[in-house]
Amino acid sequence: MPTSSLPLDIKESLTRYIDSVNQLEVLFLLYERQDQIWDAESVCKELRSNVTSSRIQLAYLHRCGFINSIEENKYQFHSSSPLFEITKRLHDVYQEKSVAVISYIYEKPQNKLKEFADAFKFKKDS
Repeated sequence: MPTSSLPLDIKESLTRYIDSVNQLEVLFLLYERQDQIWDAESVCKELRSNVTSSRIQLAYLHRCGFINSIEENKYQFHSSSPLFEITKRLHDVYQEKSVAVISYIYEKPQNKLKEFADAFKFKKDS
């Protein structure tokens, strides 16, 4: 599914907040189980990922305001956050267009690099 099928608000949210598929998986895990308190080890076990990566993703999502820190290194989804609607919308679109969302995340760094490189291109005066 082409990334052009994604709504503009989803592209903007992914560009602004999400750097990897793993990060999105961690966000969705906490969103889907809002009553549960998570640490890096429990996220790692659930997603079959790396503890260090889980710790980094949790800290990042906390800094962004998606999740609350309940106590040291323990987190819970922040349902009263202004980012709740963004998370819900991302989750809903992901359920229908996961391939497009994943593709967009993987294309994003190339787009940023291309935009950066394009900024240094000299344009011929007409």
